[in-house]
Amino acid sequence: MTNTLRKMTIVIILLALIEFVIFSLLISFKGAIGVVFGSLGALINLFALWSDVKKNVSKKKAMSVIGYLMRYILSAMILIFAGLLSTQSIIGAFFGLMNVKFAAFLSWR
Repeated sequence: MTNTLRKMTIVIILLALIEFVIFSLLISFKGAIGVVFGSLGALINLFALWSDVKKNVSKKKAMSVIGYLMRYILSAMILIFAGLLSTQSIIGAFFGLMNVKFAAFLSWR
């Protein structure tokens, strides 16, 4: 695991904890569960992207479309599953999935 990947993982987990507390106190517990699902999806997406980049760099190939589609299908499935629970859990799952974007911005150095 590289240093950047480790920092991004820590930032995603910290953001998930903060969002979990905020959602459970201000919105609802179902929204907080959505944050958990979304953050787990963000971590899976991050490690899948890292694996895909590592594999393609070693083979000196372009990024595969299949890996891209699989990561976004996973995100869609998480949002669909959260939608089955409640509206608050969709919002929580969205914020959880966005943690990977926030982590990329917050841990770039």
